[in-house]
Amino acid sequence: MISKDEIKHLAILTRLELSDREVEEFQKDLTAIIDYVSELRSIHVEGVLPMTHAEPLFNIMREDACKEPSGKTVQQLTNSFPDAKDGYLKVSRVFER
Repeated sequence: MISKDEIKHLAILTRLELSDREVEEFQKDLTAIIDYVSELRSIHVEGVLPMTHAEPLFNIMREDACKEPSGKTVQQLTNSFPDAKDGYLKVSRVFER
């Protein structure tokens, strides 16, 4: 069990002001947490593979393929733009000089 002095020392380190009642509550809570961690440490896990997620996740990959936009060619799209030159689209300036 963690002593009240240890709880008060932790409170000083963490810059917390604790009342006597809060010191007693933290003493019980931290003791319960340490007991639980000790219980977990006693579990035999040798040979158990570590897991990163409860459900197996897989990326759905597709082949990269270059293809023309459906329905219209790039030339048709750039021709329909108000200000296009040599296949480039001219847009308003975003940054000031």
